[in-house]
Amino acid sequence: MAFVIGRIQTVKRRVVFTQLADDGKPAKKADFVVEFTVRDADTVKARRRELQDYLTTISKELALASKNPDYEAQIPEGDQDESYVREDVVNIEGILTEDGTEVPYSLDVLDEIMKDRIARKALIKSWSELNLEDGAKRKN
Repeated sequence: MAFVIGRIQTVKRRVVFTQLADDGKPAKKADFVVEFTVRDADTVKARRRELQDYLTTISKELALASKNPDYEAQIPEGDQDESYVREDVVNIEGILTEDGTEVPYSLDVLDEIMKDRIARKALIKSWSELNLEDGAKRKN
C-alpha cells in the first residue's frame, strides 16, 4: 500500500477491561474496538507539553494549599486527555445492547464509555499508548 501525503491515517485498537458485577466485584472481561486518528509528531509533542503544563500547575496549586490552610487551590478547568481522546476517536465497534444488538458509533456512545470509570481508563490508556513520543513503539 502506498503512503499518501496529506491523508489522515487511522489505527484500530482493541480495548479490554474487566466490567464490574452489580455487587462491585470484577465480573467478566469486556472489550470493544476503537479507531483513532494518528496524529503527526509535532501535534503529539504539543499536546504532551500542554498536558505537562496542566499537571505542573495542578501540582503547584496543591502544594501551596497543603502548606497554607487559608489558601484555596486554583485548579484550572478542563480535562485535556479526555478532550484529545474525543477529538481522535473516529469509530467504536463492539458496543452491544442488553439483547446483543451492536450499537452504531455516535458521540453518545463515546459519552457512555467515558461515564464508566473502568472503560474510560482503558480507552484513555489505549489512546496514550498510541501517542508515545517514539513512533517505533506504536503497535500495528
